[in-house]
Amino acid sequence: MLLIHIAIAVSSIGFTGYTFLKPSKRKLLFSYLWVIATIATGSYLVIQMPSHLASACLTGLVYLGFVMSGVIATHIKLAKEPSIEK
Repeated sequence: MLLIHIAIAVSSIGFTGYTFLKPSKRKLLFSYLWVIATIATGSYLVIQMPSHLASACLTGLVYLGFVMSGVIATHIKLAKEPSIEK
C-alpha cells in the first residue's frame, strides 16, 4: 500500500505541474482528485501504522502545501485568461 500511496502522490505532483503549464478547468478537477486520493491513502496508512504519525503528518503537510500552491497558481492563471472555454 505504501508504494501505491507514493505513486499517487508523485503522480499528483506531476499532474499539478502539467495542469499549471496547460491549464483547464477539467485538469484542475483531476488535480483535486489526485490530492484527495493521496490524502485518502495517506490516512489509511496512518491508521494502519500509527507509530509513524508525526513523520506522516509533516510529510503530508509539505506535500499539501506544495500541491495546493500549484493548484492556486493555476486558478489565478485561469482567471486571467479570456473567458473562452477552459
